[in-house]
Amino acid sequence: MKQLENLEQSYVVATDIAARGLDVEGITHVVSLGFPSELDFYTHRSGRTGRAGKEGTCFALYKESDDKAIRIFKERGVQFEHRNFKNGVWQELKPYGQKALAKNDLHEKEIAKVLTRKNEKVKPGYKKKKAAMVQKIKQKERRDKIKNEIKAQRKERYKTEQRLKTKGIIE
Repeated sequence: MKQLENLEQSYVVATDIAARGLDVEGITHVVSLGFPSELDFYTHRSGRTGRAGKEGTCFALYKESDDKAIRIFKERGVQFEHRNFKNGVWQELKPYGQKALAKNDLHEKEIAKVLTRKNEKVKPGYKKKKAAMVQKIKQKERRDKIKNEIKAQRKERYKTEQRLKTKGIIE
C-alpha cells in the first residue's frame, strides 16, 4: 500500500472487498470486469476515481448478460460510452439490447411496433392476438422472400435465353 501511495506502483489488482476499502489519493482510472450482483458495489468501486470533486474514468468490460445492469445505471443517470478495442484502435460500439433495426427491414419494424404497442384496455386473449399478428407478419415476410426469389430466377432465365438467342443456339 505504501508503494501505491508513494506512486511507485502504477496499478493495483483488487477484489470488490479491497476496492471498497481502498482510499488512495490520485486514482484516476478503475477497470472493472463485469458488474457485481449488488449494483451499489459497482458504484463504490467506480467511486474510487472521482473523489473530492476530482474527475476519474471507470471502464467496465461487460457482456450481453450485463445489459440489465447497464439499463439500471442509465436510469440512475450514469453515462456510458460503448467502445470496442480492435486492432489497437477504439471503435464506437452499439450497446447490447439497443441494436438498431436494418433500415430496409420493414417486417422487423412492423413486428417491433406490434410488440411495443400498448393497449388502453387489456382484454382476454391479447397475448394470443399479438402472437397471431407477429405470425402473420412473418408469413408475409416469407411470402415476399419467395416472390423475390421467383422474380430473380425469371430474370436470370430471361437473360440466359437472350444470350443463347444472340449466339444463335436457340430461336
